[in-house]
Amino acid sequence: GENSYFWKMLERLLETGVTYVEMKQLIPQGWVLPSDDGETIDRNVPIDVFMDAFKETVELFKERNPTFVGAKMVWSALKVLNPETVHENTLEVLRLMDAYPGYIAGFDLVGHEDTLLPISHYAKALVEFREKGGRLLLHAGETIEPSAEGLFDAIAVGSTRIGHAYSLPKFPALMRMVRERGITIECCPLSNQSLGYVRDLKNHPGHIMLMNGLRLTISSDDAAIFGYGDLTCDFALVTKAWGLSLKQLKHLTRQSYKCTALSHDEQLMAELAFDKAWGSFLRDFMSSPTAKRASMRRSAH
Repeated sequence: GENSYFWKMLERLLETGVTYVEMKQLIPQGWVLPSDDGETIDRNVPIDVFMDAFKETVELFKERNPTFVGAKMVWSALKVLNPETVHENTLEVLRLMDAYPGYIAGFDLVGHEDTLLPISHYAKALVEFREKGGRLLLHAGETIEPSAEGLFDAIAVGSTRIGHAYSLPKFPALMRMVRERGITIECCPLSNQSLGYVRDLKNHPGHIMLMNGLRLTISSDDAAIFGYGDLTCDFALVTKAWGLSLKQLKHLTRQSYKCTALSHDEQLMAELAFDKAWGSFLRDFMSSPTAKRASMRRSAH
């Protein structure tokens, strides 16, 4: 509800221009609840209690902020679980899709790729989930190891987005397949840098993927753990490091709506609102002192 942690997060995102969000959250084994002794973990509270609060908060926030498009959940499981548990998780997400239409974006498997179980370990449950109408949004390729197993598995089971895909440019055939199938890459540059995959963002493989025509979003990954609260840092740093023009920045931002679980009509409405906001941004930018000084320098040359 209003003034909750989630509400304040939505406010922070909207202040920085984010009008739609899909949040990833592990399927809980219990909920932390306030009690007379401080906090307790109740393992019997159904996930529907969270979804009721999520839906109520999103709808109220949209009512108070007409430019906000909405929010959906991506429920996730760790790649330490056995296949039977993950199968139960996928069935639960399918149930939530029916119970809360328009509020569930899909299902993800997360965890350290080099040490935990491979995606193929859960292939049967994942394919069943997809065939029953679920969207797979799997982490894969978050590694510097010379292996394409995670990426190949994610493509094979039909993931429509791949989280990180940091190692994808090492495998041109797979990169071509990702482009041809329209699979989205959730690029998380600051997370990759913070975890030591790349020191200088000029060398981040996301730039290679973008220049090769792959559908790419700039996303945060555990931003609060790394000490920041929204996407501004990711966008600002890759814009500088990759030398992006305003045209490229607009393309990168605008196309992100096509990578979501929004319906076709919702995407069109979001893009129209974005175009209006982008025009306003350009007018403000061109009238700023920084833009005027740059114009004067060009004239002097």
